[in-house]
Amino acid sequence: MAIRYLIDSNGNLFSPERVASEPPGVLDLVALSGLAKTRYRVAEQNPDAIPVRVVSRLDIEVK
Repeated sequence: MAIRYLIDSNGNLFSPERVASEPPGVLDLVALSGLAKTRYRVAEQNPDAIPVRVVSRLDIEVK
């Protein structure tokens, strides 16, 4: 699954959206819920704290 989202200047996530998933729609809510709990620190390479758009690939294994 791939999710696109914005990380603001405080390290909070905004506007998460599914870019791709296989099978489509099956685990989207699980992935988005887990991502909602994630927090980031402001990067030293981004001293102006400019918001960043990110695409993350998540591999979810169901047992």
